[in-house]
Amino acid sequence: SALHNHNIRLYGGFIPRTYARMLMKEGLEKTIQEASTSGFISKEEALNGTNEHYNYFESLLTGRNMHLDPLGTNATDRFREKMFPAQIIKDASMAWCVKNLDDILNVSGYDRMLLVCGVGHMLYSHGVPERILQHAKKNEMGIVKAKEDILRIACFPVSERILMDGDDDKNITLEEITGILKDAYGGAEYDAADVCFLYEEDSLEEDDDDEQIRNETQTAYDKVGHTAHLLEAGNLNKAHVIMRSLHYTQEEIDHVGLDAVNYQGVGCPHRHVNIQEGDSVLDLGSGLGVDSLIATKAVGPTGRVVGIDISGECVHHANRRARERGVDGFLQFFQSPIERIHVNDEKIVDGTFDVIISNGAFCLLPNKMSGFEECLRLLKRDGKIALCTTVIKDRLEDGVEWPLCMRTFAKMNEILPMLEQAGFVDIEIDLSDSLMEVYEEEDETTDLDYADVKTSNTDEIIDTEDSPHYRSKESLGDENQSRFKVHNEEGQKQFQHLENFDMNQLCARIVIKARKP
Repeated sequence: SALHNHNIRLYGGFIPRTYARMLMKEGLEKTIQEASTSGFISKEEALNGTNEHYNYFESLLTGRNMHLDPLGTNATDRFREKMFPAQIIKDASMAWCVKNLDDILNVSGYDRMLLVCGVGHMLYSHGVPERILQHAKKNEMGIVKAKEDILRIACFPVSERILMDGDDDKNITLEEITGILKDAYGGAEYDAADVCFLYEEDSLEEDDDDEQIRNETQTAYDKVGHTAHLLEAGNLNKAHVIMRSLHYTQEEIDHVGLDAVNYQGVGCPHRHVNIQEGDSVLDLGSGLGVDSLIATKAVGPTGRVVGIDISGECVHHANRRARERGVDGFLQFFQSPIERIHVNDEKIVDGTFDVIISNGAFCLLPNKMSGFEECLRLLKRDGKIALCTTVIKDRLEDGVEWPLCMRTFAKMNEILPMLEQAGFVDIEIDLSDSLMEVYEEEDETTDLDYADVKTSNTDEIIDTEDSPHYRSKESLGDENQSRFKVHNEEGQKQFQHLENFDMNQLCARIVIKARKP
């Protein structure tokens, strides 16, 4: 490594995000002037890109198969004016860094340079290689004189079956591997790269608490999902009271119908983002699918709603209800961790969704930064998020046994920096309905006691009459029936000491709103 070998040198040469944002907001001319003055790009750089490069770039954002449309006939031009130059300025910066390093590194005449960048910056020789070769044509390079001096190495994730060792009859054939690469990169005539490494992705690096949280969350919600079909055993009046207290409209509640007994959440994301007919909506931590069902009413059959949840049982129930309600043509649910979404659907790619909502899932997300980055990756340009979650206002007191999930809550002051680092703009942390206890006048049609109305109504909303359990989303059912409840008697006893704390002082329910530039 560079740390132990003085012949290896490590350099960082990526332009700060601020210049891409400047380009989107203040235009090309000012950005080029500022970036070139600061030394990030050449003073001769104009940030022009070829049609072939745009064809590739647009396909990354829309999922369009450019090999079936090599001329880009069906490509949209909506990314060309600002988002494409924002990509090119990164290419130009990396190529400029390579050119400048070439001036000082090629001492022996045998030196080599390894440039690490995303495939979006180098496949098909677009982006960085293209601009390095422009410098080479001007005799500005020593290491690189022509395309033959560049070895383009791509990396492509594959399943375990492709890489496994063992019996020959289980191993994938060379023809199958060739087919996979051809589907991904086109045939040899497209000249995507010189070498491609196939690899199986490791699971997220995580500490013991992270793994425990995921395992416990999945186990608990698998039990909830397993009994969620017992709709008639749920307390529909209680569900209606809770949903109204969180500002769901009567029209939305009526649309959900009996499925309201499976409502889970800490807020109402629909009040904070304007979902339009025809939109593509992603619901992260979709649970039993209530918020996703509400979103289908807004998008209609010309749109699409996708739910992602860690619980296979919840996903199974939600897909079954979508079929029974006749909306499975534009509502689907998939099982996956939120931090790194991998699902068997070719339509879910970078830049797929107009809107991303979430209702409580980020409370229990061990790696919230990865969750925000996934949101940005999957959003279209100008796409928006509305994430309802719970945070710690300051810190948890030492020497107190706190539930594992409370230790997973983000601190209030951590949210904004993470969103900015991820690349979001127009960020707002909404605290307009932040109290942990929600009061609502008793519904005239219900026989609930007032103590039942002042309830632990959502993921981590705590009160002393119900359970200060904090674990995760409660499936709103009658506890005398056979529906499984996450907030259970065992949790009440274990964390009874938390009744001494004012949860409104300690925690807050917030809505995270932001836009992808």
